[in-house]
Amino acid sequence: MVERGWRIRFAHRTFCWDAQTTDNANVHIVIVGFDRGTNAPALYEYDINGEPVEARPAHINGYLLDASDVFVEARSQKTGP
Repeated sequence: MVERGWRIRFAHRTFCWDAQTTDNANVHIVIVGFDRGTNAPALYEYDINGEPVEARPAHINGYLLDASDVFVEARSQKTGP
């Protein structure tokens, strides 16, 4: 995606959503939006009361952090003893 010009435009880090079920199930949600634009990205973190706190980082990576992109690569397999 990155090689094709896509980037994370906005992200809501994990927050609890009340599913309004009789067994009080809790659902944890992450929302991520992508674009090919140049506007500053927005990153939302949730306080103890469940209200969003907005940050405007220079970049949002795949771990939803204000940091450079990190890509996990496969380790080469050893052959022989």
